[in-house]
Amino acid sequence: MGLMLGFASSLLAMSVLLILFRRRRQSSRREDGESTECTDAALPPQAQPEQHVSGAALVFDFARELLREGKDTEGLAAFEKLLSDAEFAAEGQYGIGCIKLKAGETDAAAMALGKCLELDPGHANAAYLLGMIAESDQQPDLALAYFRHALGADPLHAGALEKLRAADAHALDPPDPAQSDEQDQEARSLLQLLG
Repeated sequence: MGLMLGFASSLLAMSVLLILFRRRRQSSRREDGESTECTDAALPPQAQPEQHVSGAALVFDFARELLREGKDTEGLAAFEKLLSDAEFAAEGQYGIGCIKLKAGETDAAAMALGKCLELDPGHANAAYLLGMIAESDQQPDLALAYFRHALGADPLHAGALEKLRAADAHALDPPDPAQSDEQDQEARSLLQLLG
């Protein structure tokens, strides 16, 4: 019971912070001369009357905003709060994976992104980032499998399309003559040993 109250109060605090943050951004835009015309898209989610927004959705919006601003420590804490909400747990893992990858912690990033894919097998961006990690770890077959997975989840995923096209182009390249000569010599040497 106490845990639930603590989580609810944390969500409420995050909601209030998000509202204050958005108001501060709007007022700074007014000072900068930016348009502050109020449209449905510009309204914070709680101001749209026909749409009910959960506390986790507010935390998710807040976490993404922190990530965009480069506030990784605060963003990490916000994404970690999402892990206890079934609807947003995959996005929480994805956000954690992005932050860990940005920090160069590829093992932790791969673990979080893998959990994201377990929770949401259709998460194309998680599959793509896992492909990038596998590629950097010199695991081309695994990387291609993740890029194919990303493309299966989102047939228009630009990064996955680019990686798969590059792999196809590389597979169609004519062999390097110097490499072919080396392979021919190795084959002849093996035949002589056997024969």
